[in-house]
Amino acid sequence: KLEDYVVVPVIIMPSDLPNRNCIAFPYQELAKANPEFGLLAYQTWRAKPTFIDHVNKDHTKSKGIIFSSMLRRMHGVHGDLWKVVCLAGYDRNRDPELVNQILTGERNSYSMGAWTTHFTCSVCGAVHRQPNEPGCNHVKIGMTSFTQHDGKLGYLDSRNPVGFELSSVTVPAYQSAVTDPHATIKMWA
Repeated sequence: KLEDYVVVPVIIMPSDLPNRNCIAFPYQELAKANPEFGLLAYQTWRAKPTFIDHVNKDHTKSKGIIFSSMLRRMHGVHGDLWKVVCLAGYDRNRDPELVNQILTGERNSYSMGAWTTHFTCSVCGAVHRQPNEPGCNHVKIGMTSFTQHDGKLGYLDSRNPVGFELSSVTVPAYQSAVTDPHATIKMWA
């Protein structure tokens, strides 16, 4: 029942800027059609489950659902940047403690989960598919710190992303994935 949910608007990512995991999601990839799903890439988060702390192996343990996902231009920033915003629903019957923490602002950080077919190097464009597969010397899958090469920041660009979840977390991969508790929508009548 809709009145059982609190809905949180979450900026899950900006386009083209790498997160703390050294991965970026280019606008061209987020706005690209995914014929398998019949959606644009940013829309693939829609109707996916919400969790707590990426405990997402069992969908029956979900805490709610993502009601919608939108791609919006970012204003007041340098460059042509966009943001993916999800309306994340958390069901008070599935986890009343979590919902209370969201409502009070005790938990206000989020992190999305996505699959990708491969990554490319931000420096040279080399393809990286597996952690131990050769790609280039600038970046590698699973890297935990950025590299720099001739003035260019080294990170991985996600290719063909497909969203599969959104979690309430204590530390988000993107600083923008933090919400204001006043923006939370209480769905009871």
